[in-house]
Amino acid sequence: MTREAGSGQVGRLALGFVPSACNAVLPPLLRRFKARCPEVRLHLQEMRPDEVVARLHDRRIDAGFFYLPIDDPSLRVRTIAEDSLVLALPSAHRLADQSEVDLSWVSDEPFIFPPRYDMPGLHGIVTGACERAGFTPHVVQPDVWLLQTIVGLVAGGIGIAVLPSSVQQLPRAGTVFVPLTDRTATARMAMAWRRGTEPPVLRSFLEIAA
Repeated sequence: MTREAGSGQVGRLALGFVPSACNAVLPPLLRRFKARCPEVRLHLQEMRPDEVVARLHDRRIDAGFFYLPIDDPSLRVRTIAEDSLVLALPSAHRLADQSEVDLSWVSDEPFIFPPRYDMPGLHGIVTGACERAGFTPHVVQPDVWLLQTIVGLVAGGIGIAVLPSSVQQLPRAGTVFVPLTDRTATARMAMAWRRGTEPPVLRSFLEIAA
């Protein structure tokens, strides 16, 4: 038992994550970790990105997943996935059959936006993409937390949205996803943990995430 604990194969691991981490990043990591360390008890908590950071600081979770950027010297941060951005459009939209879209082509259209928290997160990523395209988006539906909800609102004709390409793993009738011409527009998902605290169970998870 002591040997297993020292090797990170028994114990408890608490993870906090933004909901979109479950679209592509987390499921394969969790499968591989459970196969390697089946005796570890996982405690998984879905939360806002600022909550992830706060709970890392107060030691309520061991590691967290959120979108970059972040400036916090007390945390170690590792990029574990990078998505290009796509434009989510109603299937009847005039640009739905395009192979790619420049955001400036939709500068006057209504946008559905993720929430803005104490850190930039996905809101900052999407805002930055629009700014590079030369406009400030007209947001008609702000603060929609779940990406699948944003996709549903797009299908309902409420507006359009800029989303990480991993959202395409959540297909929904009535919505199409078109790549952006801006290849620099990406969303980087990171894993973060406290500096100086790498218990064996966390080290085992970090090895798999690497």
